[in-house]
Amino acid sequence: MQRQRYNENSPDVPAIDVDVVDDATSLAGDVDSKKDLRSGGTVRISASNALVPDPAVGDQGLSLSNSYDLLREVYSGLVAVVDDPSAPFTGDLAESWAISDDLKTYTFSLRPDLKFSDGSSVTASDFKWSWERALTIGSDQSVAALAGIAGAADVRAGDATELVGLVAIDDQTLRVALSEPDPYFLAKAASPAMFVLKRENVEQWGVDWADWFGNSQMDGFSPTGSALPVGTGPFRLTTLEFLKRYELARNPHYNGSVAAIDSVIFVVGSETPEMDAFNADQVNIVRIDEPTLDEIDTSISVNQVARFAQPSRLAYLAFNANLEPYDDRNFRKALVTASGLDRRASLVVPDETVSDPDMSNTSELLEASAYANQLAEFTLTFHEWLVGAFQRRFEEISAQWSDQIGVSTRYVPLDPATYDELLDEGKIEMVYGFARPEYPNPSAHISQLANLFPSGAPGSDLATLHELIAEASEIVDRVEREERYSEIADFIRDQALVIPLFWINADAIYLTRPDINGFADPPYGGSRFANTWIDANGG
Repeated sequence: MQRQRYNENSPDVPAIDVDVVDDATSLAGDVDSKKDLRSGGTVRISASNALVPDPAVGDQGLSLSNSYDLLREVYSGLVAVVDDPSAPFTGDLAESWAISDDLKTYTFSLRPDLKFSDGSSVTASDFKWSWERALTIGSDQSVAALAGIAGAADVRAGDATELVGLVAIDDQTLRVALSEPDPYFLAKAASPAMFVLKRENVEQWGVDWADWFGNSQMDGFSPTGSALPVGTGPFRLTTLEFLKRYELARNPHYNGSVAAIDSVIFVVGSETPEMDAFNADQVNIVRIDEPTLDEIDTSISVNQVARFAQPSRLAYLAFNANLEPYDDRNFRKALVTASGLDRRASLVVPDETVSDPDMSNTSELLEASAYANQLAEFTLTFHEWLVGAFQRRFEEISAQWSDQIGVSTRYVPLDPATYDELLDEGKIEMVYGFARPEYPNPSAHISQLANLFPSGAPGSDLATLHELIAEASEIVDRVEREERYSEIADFIRDQALVIPLFWINADAIYLTRPDINGFADPPYGGSRFANTWIDANGG
C-alpha cells in the first residue's frame, strides 16, 4: 500500500492524501498477520427496532436515524468525510478525482479491482444505476443530495430514466456534471444516497424498504441467500430478521484493511434494559447519555468509557412565512420576543448566543403587524409526529405567547404519513427540528433551514431567502460563499423566520467491555467496527 497525493484542480479544494491499494495479496497478508495478533470474535451492540438496509431510504426522518449504524458497515461510496476542516474529504472507493475550475464537473477514478461483498466486480456503471435509483425512489434527504446533478429534476419527475449529468466513461471512471457549481458536492457524495449497490442483488430483495412503516408483512421479514443485501463496506449481512436481528460478518472483499473481528450482531428489541444487558454481557458495547454515566457505579459497571465528539446541531423552531399570520414580519418578531428567551442561539457559531435589541418591544411589534386586531381569529397550531419531542418546550413558549400577546395555541400530534403530506403541501405552521452539518463547516445547515418551506409569493421573505440561497450557490469560491451564508444567517434572524433555540454538542458516549479495542464513532460518518479488535487476553 502506498501513499499518493494529487491535486484536485481547484484552489478552493485542498489537495489530499489517500491510500492506494496496489496489491490485494499484500493487503490480505496484512489482515492475516493482524488476525494472528488479535482474536477475531464477535461484537454485540444494542440497536433500535428499525434498521433499514437500503441507503436510498434508510436515512429518512428520526424514525430511521439509526439505520445509518447499519448502512455504514455494509455499504460505502466514492469518498468519506474526516474531521479535518482543512481537508475534510478522503478517497474511499475513489482512488482520485479531478474538479473543473468552475466546480461543475467532477471526474472520479475508481480504485482497481473493487468488489462487492459477494465477490462480483464494482464498476462506474454500478454507481450510475445506484444514484438514478436513489433519485427515483429515495427519501427527501437522498433527493436533496442528488438534486444538483444535471437532469436530476427530470428523473425525479419521471420525465427521464437516465441522469444525463452522470456518465460512466468506462468501468473505472465516473463523470458528474452539475447544473450549478457546488463546492460541497464531495460532502454529498459521501452520503448514503450515493453509496453503491448491485443492481442484480437489489432486484432480488423482493421488498420495498420505503414502505416498511406500519406494514405488518415486514414484521420478521427474513431474506436469505442472494436476496440478502450486498455492499462494499467492511462487513456483509449474513442474517437479516427485520425488526429482530441483524448479523454481519467480515467482508473478505473490502477495499481497505479487512476487519479483525469476525462478526457484529445488532441486538434488537430486547426486553432487558440496555445497562442490564451490558452488565450481563448480552451486549459488549452500549451507548448511553451523560446522566446515565453519572449514575453508574464505576466499580461494577464501567469497564471502559469511550467518548467521541459529534458535530454540533442547532435546535430551532421555524415559522412557515407563507401562511397567515406568520407571513407578517412584525408578527413573527413579536412571537420571537415574546418567547421568553432573552438571548437566542447563534445560527452559525456553536455555543454562542445573541440578543436582538431591535426586537425588544413586543407590544410595538404586535401593533405594527397586520394582525394586531385579528388575534382572536387565529389559533397557532404546532404539529408533530414524534410525539413529545417538542411538546414541553412548546407549552412553555405558548404560555409566554398567551401572556405577552394573548394569542391562542394548540399542540396537535400527527402520524408520520399525515405530517409529511402536510409539510410537502406547505400546510405545517411551525417546524421543530435540528440542523446538522454534513461535514466540518459551521454554515452548512443554513440551506437546511431555507428548504423547510416552499419559496412563497414573489417579494415575500421566504422568496427572498430562496433567492439569496440561489445567489450564494453561484459563488465558486468556498470562503466567499461561507461569508455569504453568514449574511443569509443574519437575514434569517432579522426577519424572524426561525427561533434558534440551542446548540447540542453532546458527545457520543459508549460503554465497552475491557477486551474491546479500536471501536470508534467518527463524527461525520464511517464504520464504527472496521478497526475494532478483541484482546484474546481479556483487556
